[in-house]
Amino acid sequence: MAAGRQRRLPQDSRFSRLVSQGRVELILACALAALVLVLDLITAQPWPPLLLDVLACTAAAATPRWPRLASTALGAILLSYVLFPPDWASLGEYALLIPILGSGMRGLHRVRLVQTIAYFAILAAISWVDAPAGRSPIIGWLLWAVLLATIWLIGNAFAASIKAHRATRETELLRQRQAFARSLHDTVARSLSRVSMAAERARLQGHATDDDLATIADAASRSAEELRWLMAVLRDSPVDSEMQPASTLDVA
Repeated sequence: MAAGRQRRLPQDSRFSRLVSQGRVELILACALAALVLVLDLITAQPWPPLLLDVLACTAAAATPRWPRLASTALGAILLSYVLFPPDWASLGEYALLIPILGSGMRGLHRVRLVQTIAYFAILAAISWVDAPAGRSPIIGWLLWAVLLATIWLIGNAFAASIKAHRATRETELLRQRQAFARSLHDTVARSLSRVSMAAERARLQGHATDDDLATIADAASRSAEELRWLMAVLRDSPVDSEMQPASTLDVA
């Protein structure tokens, strides 16, 4: 009699894996860089803003791998936008949204806070310099604040969904471990019962036959193997259900 196969645990979504691997930043940075290239080619912009925009996208894509270095580099690149003539169009400022979004999705709240404060200060300086004469940059600051708040909300929502999904996985894993332990307990009990019955039969007969000895040896070997699996399941580190061979629980 074999124990039933355990259900496979719910797997992380593909997007969740992309976030955990830091590839969301890479994808978004590449998309922004492609948009920058297309728009600059269409509008025939000078090459300096194009170069800085591409560098900003590159730094944003590298923030998951080198958080401090890439974030600092991105801030330095954005700070250089203050020197741009007002008539130079640029989309590089939007690259700062990428690491803020990625940090929020991965639950790196302190990193996201530092990035937001530093980048918003740079954006405030850029808006101040680019504001037309006689007009206040406050509207620009408010728009950036709203955009950053939206990015925070998106990151928080995704981080919460990931946390809930992992809690579900942990609950399901615990349930499987408990069911597996109960199943192993039953098979160990049956194996030991075979040993006991064979030993009692040999005692009543006054000698042990070859069949009795074979039964005792086979049942004892199975019991030892099943006990090893039971102890593995009860350890702090859970055993993946796919590691359990079906033949382990077979009992004649």
